[in-house]
Amino acid sequence: MAASVAALPAVTSLADCTDLARTVYPYLHQLAPAHVLPLLRGEIAPAEWYLATNPVMSAALFALAVSLFVFVASEITRNSSQVDRLWSVLPVVYAAHYAAWTHLHGIQSERVDTLATFIGLWGVQTPLSSFSSLPPP
Repeated sequence: MAASVAALPAVTSLADCTDLARTVYPYLHQLAPAHVLPLLRGEIAPAEWYLATNPVMSAALFALAVSLFVFVASEITRNSSQVDRLWSVLPVVYAAHYAAWTHLHGIQSERVDTLATFIGLWGVQTPLSSFSSLPPP
């Protein structure tokens, strides 16, 4: 697995960006165990695997891992609202993921940086608003 920008599709128009056959389907094989197992076995460095994986696919794998964790936690605690604790954190994690991926590949993207910054600010503001509305002890 070579770390390269080949993990991104070549798109030249808005229509290309919205075409799943160009942007998602060619990378679905990265969701297969054959792509993930070398990472779990330690056969490939995490940074090399991360750089060689399409960012949408690594985000999907992360979402699957979070889903499994939340499901297990909800079964153990008998509290099905475990995901409520994560709803203000996960958008920040996903935005940081895309920003980190672009920077690690040397891709300059002010839009990604701007979105990640605003999502990060929202992620800080949301819990603070919740805590400020609590009655004093």
